[in-house]
Amino acid sequence: MAKATKIFLDSSVVISKEFGLERVRQKINDALSNKQKMSTTYIVTEINSTVVKDAVFLHSLISEEMDLSAVFKRLQRFPLTQRRRARCLLLLSKVTNRRQLRVADSLARLANLIVGLPDILLHGVSLIASGTGCPLASERAEFTSPIYSINVSCTRKSPKCNLAQFLRMNRSNLKEIRDHISQNIDQRLLHSLLEEIINKERLAKGRRCKKLGDTIICLDSPKDCHICSTNVKDFLPICESLRKKFLEIG
Repeated sequence: MAKATKIFLDSSVVISKEFGLERVRQKINDALSNKQKMSTTYIVTEINSTVVKDAVFLHSLISEEMDLSAVFKRLQRFPLTQRRRARCLLLLSKVTNRRQLRVADSLARLANLIVGLPDILLHGVSLIASGTGCPLASERAEFTSPIYSINVSCTRKSPKCNLAQFLRMNRSNLKEIRDHISQNIDQRLLHSLLEEIINKERLAKGRRCKKLGDTIICLDSPKDCHICSTNVKDFLPICESLRKKFLEIG
């Protein structure tokens, strides 16, 4: 494989670079050192709907409690997915720094983190406009005392959304992906979704768009880039079908 000089990052790499395990962060830093780092504005939508959303949720949780031990206990009991709970605990560690800070201090730290998260995660990364034109990529967390909020909901009716046109323009690529993964048991859901939306691209708007996130990122990537992800299982088959180079970090 040719040596990677231009790296196109997915959201898993961007988020893990800051919030991943130490060994993963080290691997990412080594892989990206002295490389031209690029991505699509679509990953800002994914950042908003994951780590920023979790930081906003954590802020509301802390604001309701008298001490941080109560926050920790509520996080353990709250019906969250394992991945989301882990992100919230990492965010909590970021704003407590393993010290017994007052709730007010932690809230102030978390507020600064919420406002700065997109810039922190995308530092040194050049963004190209996604062909989807996703309007949620421009959303930012807003403060209405005493809590923050962020809009991560797709209404399917935004006039700025160009998803259907983007998928229609890439119909031949979508067929290539569908055919390539047809026998891949790990890609049953994506294969079924592509079967539904090819020739009926408007059906992809809304919740289906999120499920197409990896595909959209790969379609947005320039041909001369290595697409980089910690999610080999999902990204490698898509890259293979599009004949795009893949760089694994895991």
